[in-house]
Amino acid sequence: MGDDDCSKAYIYDPGSCQVKGYVDINSDKCYFKSDGTGNESYNKNLQINRVRYYDLDVNNTRALTEYGWCNFTVNNEDTTWIRKLSNSTLINQINIPGTHDSGTYAIGDTGLNLFGVRDVYGRTQEETVATHLKNDSVELSSSDEYHDYNHGTVTTIKIARFDTLEEVYKAIAKFSVLNTDTKKFKKEYNKFFYDKKGLFPTLNETRGKIILLTRGNWKYNATSSIGNELNIPDMGECEIYPVKNDQKYQKECYPHIHNSNSNVLVQDNYNLSTGKWKLVEEYLEHKIPIVYNDIEYSMYNDLTNSFYDVKNATALTVDFINIQGFAGGIGIYNEANKMNNNLSKYIGESKKIHNHWFILDYPTNDLVRKIRNSMTPYSLEKRNEQINIIQIDDFVVYTDLDYYIESKEDACLQLRNQYLTCSSNYLKAGYKCCRNQYAKVDKVDNVGNWAKEKGEWCGIGYERCSFEVLGFHCCSSINPDYGIYCNHVRITLIKITN
Repeated sequence: MGDDDCSKAYIYDPGSCQVKGYVDINSDKCYFKSDGTGNESYNKNLQINRVRYYDLDVNNTRALTEYGWCNFTVNNEDTTWIRKLSNSTLINQINIPGTHDSGTYAIGDTGLNLFGVRDVYGRTQEETVATHLKNDSVELSSSDEYHDYNHGTVTTIKIARFDTLEEVYKAIAKFSVLNTDTKKFKKEYNKFFYDKKGLFPTLNETRGKIILLTRGNWKYNATSSIGNELNIPDMGECEIYPVKNDQKYQKECYPHIHNSNSNVLVQDNYNLSTGKWKLVEEYLEHKIPIVYNDIEYSMYNDLTNSFYDVKNATALTVDFINIQGFAGGIGIYNEANKMNNNLSKYIGESKKIHNHWFILDYPTNDLVRKIRNSMTPYSLEKRNEQINIIQIDDFVVYTDLDYYIESKEDACLQLRNQYLTCSSNYLKAGYKCCRNQYAKVDKVDNVGNWAKEKGEWCGIGYERCSFEVLGFHCCSSINPDYGIYCNHVRITLIKITN
């Protein structure tokens, strides 16, 4: 570590140090030096193990906190969520949150909010779905040399080699980084990609591979291509929505289908600076016509209906919510925040969204998770690692060990009640949720609200219930008949046997 004040053990809320985030301490021992030497300090008086940190020693996995240098835990939940999905899931059935340059978005976990920490630990999405929607061509002068010709400018990746899928994934996310130097890699990078035909393969076919979806044909070398084409129809004339009494202009604004991908519906109004959220909301609400081969189809035409039919597994909607250009005079960042807040509120109102990819600017971690969890309920496979913890009645269940969760579709899991139970963060910290949701709040911190029951701390009313970490929404009733089923949906804990 360096010699500045923030890297030394000035542990009592050092005024010259900036709080960088929060970590989960996994031991009651902290130290005066990051290598674990020097006198020990103890945090046994902590009521929870989630604390602020000011600096990190990545090599020793210790964080500088007001208690000293403490061992901390890295939460991999946000990078392992695809493991929960059934192998039979098609990639278009996953509601993917993304940015404009890449159709995937890797977020920092709730314990470590710094992107730098995520990068150090390689905290990008470890599983399959790495889609890319840029409109650039790729050429190689040899099989281990990469160039990206972006509007006449040579761009390459600042990386010495590709040895792992992780390195290739990171390189894809940096296709727009300008660098005129040629780079050579130790391994031909096409080996990392899913290379079979079929625009939307299953997760079973693609585990451990990168799925590359491209606009146009990307050449790997002079004789072969890489990735599968997912072409975006030409749009951009729509600048104001709606415009009454001008049907021809309105038609330009409606979502389009590209001739080469008849099962993919796209909204890409990148010049729309007035009324874009209204257009997006009508798009989500099935209240807008679509255009295919320059023909307008009404909002309830069979073709339009096919993209909203939850039984149609082969359809995909791509929704570019990003902001282009002037952005109504308030700036792209501020306009993007408005769009993102509207989308977050919309999903938070228990909306079920079918086969939908959202491409955004400046998405927050919370919005990314909401999009990810907004898909139709799915069965969860048993996994090898402990990732999710839930509480049913007064019992804490570790769903990744001896049990798995099975859901059957409809009704209450699509509804939301923010007071049903408390956040899974309490459970991960070793505490239970309060049985009385109206318990008096005795303590408030960044985790949530706390009360005492029978002399022990417990978590109360929080924004999300514990089932949301599993991809489900919360039931609408407060006490749904013994707590594990309600209305037409039942959540069943099934014991796994040999």
